Amino acid sequence: MSLGYLSALLYIALTVFSILFVENKFTIMRDSSATLFLAMIIASIVFTVIGYKDAKKSYSNIIKETRSYIYVSLWVGLTWVFTIYGVAYSNGFLINLFLFLTAAVISYLLIFLKSKVKSYLIVFICGTLVLFVALLCNLHLTLGIFICFLAGLASFLYRKSSGDYAAKTNTGAIAILMTRFWPMIIIFAFFVDYHNVGYILSNHFGLLIIFSLCSLVIPTFFGQYAVNVIGAEKASMIFAFIFPFTWLGELVAKNPVASSIPSLILSVCATVIICMPYVFKKYFKL
Repeated sequence: MSLGYLSALLYIALTVFSILFVENKFTIMRDSSATLFLAMIIASIVFTVIGYKDAKKSYSNIIKETRSYIYVSLWVGLTWVFTIYGVAYSNGFLINLFLFLTAAVISYLLIFLKSKVKSYLIVFICGTLVLFVALLCNLHLTLGIFICFLAGLASFLYRKSSGDYAAKTNTGAIAILMTRFWPMIIIFAFFVDYHNVGYILSNHFGLLIIFSLCSLVIPTFFGQYAVNVIGAEKASMIFAFIFPFTWLGELVAKNPVASSIPSLILSVCATVIICMPYVFKKYFKL
C-alpha cells in the first residue's frame, strides 16, 4: 500500500474519531465561529512551526501562483461557510452525507465518463432532483440540503485546486497547509465576536487545543498528503467512507437522527453508492 492510500485511511479514521468524540464537545464553547477562528490560527501556527524551513518558499509561491492560490483559498473558504450554514439549516447527519458523497460522485463521474462537462451536468441534475423531492417535504430542509450539496462540491474543488497548486509549486502538504487558513482568518477577523474569543481563551483553552489538533491539524495533514499523492478524485472516493463509519458510530451511540427510518434508507443507499467503484473496479481504474 502506498503512503498516499495509507494517509487517506488515516484521514478517515481520524476524521470519524473527531466527529464522534471531539466536535460534539466544542459546542460548550458557545460560539462556533469564534472557535473555528481560533482553531485556524492555532493550525496555521503549528504548520508554520513544523515547516519553518520551507516557509519562505511557501509564501513566495503565493506570488508566483497567485491565481491558483486564490482558487485554493476560495474553495476551502466556501467549504467551511457552506458547512456551517448547512448544519444550521439541516443537521450534522445531512452535512456529512452530502459533504463526502457529492465529492465522491463527482470523482466517479470524472473517472468513468472522462468529461468534466458531462460530470458536472449529471451532478447538477441529481442535485435538482434531490431538491425537488425535499421541496415537497420542507422548504427549510430544502435550503439546508442545497447548502450541504454545495459544501460537497466546494470540498471536491478545493482538493482538485490544492492538488494542482502542489504540482505547480512542487510543494508538499505542510507547505500548502501553512498558508491555507490565512485568507479565512483575515475574513473571520472582521465578523467574529471578540467577547466570545476572550471567553473561549479564558475558560476552554485546553479544549480548544484538543479540538484544533484533532479536527484540523492532524486529519488535515493526512488528507492533504493523500490528495497530493493519489489525486483529488481517488482521495474523494476513499474519503467518502467517512460517512458510513460515522453513521455506524452514531447508531451505536443511539443518535435519534441517525436511527430514524429516512436516515437509515439514505445511509444504506449512500453506502451502496460509495462501495460501487470497488465492486466494479475495472471501470474505475482502482
